[in-house]
Amino acid sequence: MKLNVTISFTFLAALLFVFALNISAQNRIGLVYSANTKNIISPGQPSASDAWELYFMNNKIAYKIITDDDLEDNDLDDVDLLIFPNVQVLNEDQLSNIKDFLIEKKGIFILGNFGTYNDDGKMRSTSYLQSLTGFEAEEVRTDSKISLIHTLGGNSALTHNIEGGTKLLVSARPLPLAVSNPVVPVNYLGEYLLSGNFIKSDEQAVKHGAASLELRDGRIVWLGFGLEQLIGGSAEKAVFDSFLRNVFDWLGTTPIAFVNTWPKKYEAAAVFTAYIDPQYLNINEFENSLNRLAVKGNFFLSYTSAALYTKVLSSLGLLGEVNLTWDEFSFYQMTIQDKRDWLRQAIGLLKSVSGQNSFGLRVFGPIVSSENLKLIKESGFDYIFTNGTNASLLPEKNTVNGLFVLTKENREADEVFKSPRHRSNLDLAAAVYKSDYDRVKNHGGLYVLNFLNQINKIDGSYEYQFLSDLKRYLEKNGAWITTFSKVIEWLNIKRDIRISILKRDEERFSLQVSNNAAKNAQDINIVVSIPQRISGLQLETGSKDYTVAFDEAKKNFFLTIPSLRSRESLTIELYGK
Repeated sequence: MKLNVTISFTFLAALLFVFALNISAQNRIGLVYSANTKNIISPGQPSASDAWELYFMNNKIAYKIITDDDLEDNDLDDVDLLIFPNVQVLNEDQLSNIKDFLIEKKGIFILGNFGTYNDDGKMRSTSYLQSLTGFEAEEVRTDSKISLIHTLGGNSALTHNIEGGTKLLVSARPLPLAVSNPVVPVNYLGEYLLSGNFIKSDEQAVKHGAASLELRDGRIVWLGFGLEQLIGGSAEKAVFDSFLRNVFDWLGTTPIAFVNTWPKKYEAAAVFTAYIDPQYLNINEFENSLNRLAVKGNFFLSYTSAALYTKVLSSLGLLGEVNLTWDEFSFYQMTIQDKRDWLRQAIGLLKSVSGQNSFGLRVFGPIVSSENLKLIKESGFDYIFTNGTNASLLPEKNTVNGLFVLTKENREADEVFKSPRHRSNLDLAAAVYKSDYDRVKNHGGLYVLNFLNQINKIDGSYEYQFLSDLKRYLEKNGAWITTFSKVIEWLNIKRDIRISILKRDEERFSLQVSNNAAKNAQDINIVVSIPQRISGLQLETGSKDYTVAFDEAKKNFFLTIPSLRSRESLTIELYGK
């Protein structure tokens, strides 16, 4: 059986997108209502499934109640996925039928505990969660008696339309759960912010409360908290609603298609930066070091030093990109006109020494006010770069009147590498940063290295050894080593690419990809995540211009489009025969 793809082109004189009707409603959803759990574990308390029934009714999504008896009798033929909201009481027959359900390449969505007790109310030494998923759940203890934050987002089918690092407010009662002791590969979809910040000490383990598993037979999504524990506002609930609909499709029968976060098949972006004080810089030795490392630098200077050392500024412009720092504290006493004049003079200076496509400001201090963001954009800057606590690159939506806000997720150089412990042990320091990158990659985020700061000569030094080793690791593990201008150029392209998918029948879908930008788009990589039940099908384009690859582990097709002209669209028909 093959999945055939027919691609047709039309120019968008007046393109009308045909968005799918509620795709999630086309997945046959079974909601498990466990009377045994309610009566044995929490008598007199609301059932965790109550919140789900309210959610389905409010969103007009069809579902079927699955009882304890249905699970025991294996009466599950007419559902594609099962939702288990904190179902703590299960027996061996029920677990066996759930495993058979997965063997049919169907999906399981577990929230909270799973099979912790038997029918007699006795706690098992090992819960059924470990038997089914290959990991255990541990309670996440926090100083807060009210709530804690869990992030969500990243470059995957389940979170493709959610900005990396998006925060959800979760009730701390009952205590949320995190993945513990996994013995199988687990895809993490976010993490708890135990300290209010992504940056952790070496000893503090990262705790994940959202995960997915692509098993040989079937798929599983697990959350360490229930739907009823979400206590955020409407914006957070809208984000979680997008996530749930992705879950229904991924566990069900509908493909999910999206533009890869970065060009081609890159999994994260990596940028090498330096905060430069020209009076301490030996430009010749610095140039030799950068050339040997074979990277383009991304340099930030204060406006005062940049204006005084224009020759150094011009030399740096040949080695990479030159930008300025902005300390909003120092602008509090300025009038709007003074700020506008400063920004215009600053952008004029940068453009006089560099031919780069985008210019930015490195922001220190608090979050920049909306008024100042507007002034920054009006003056000609394209982005601001900050170490903000949301700690991710937020593509597409994180703009203010077209001004991009870029943040980084990994820790600062001073935090790890310059400590005596790591300075004397390069392998230990490298392990910390490689682990940081792996987390950034999971979010499809921005990895920023600031080891070039104030280094006059790094050839043969421990800094060079470290950077060279880390650069090789990044290149081997899906990093796009680039510059801020290239990042901005890609994000401008990506936000104008539109994708819609329509399910026509059980084995036929239409996928439409369009470029709404005024410029041609290059190197677009479309990811098509397919249900396991059609994982044996093949994708054929019939065109030499397009390349197709299949990731067996993730059940994803990668369709690479070398170029899509401005206002052009293509339609991809996916069907089996």
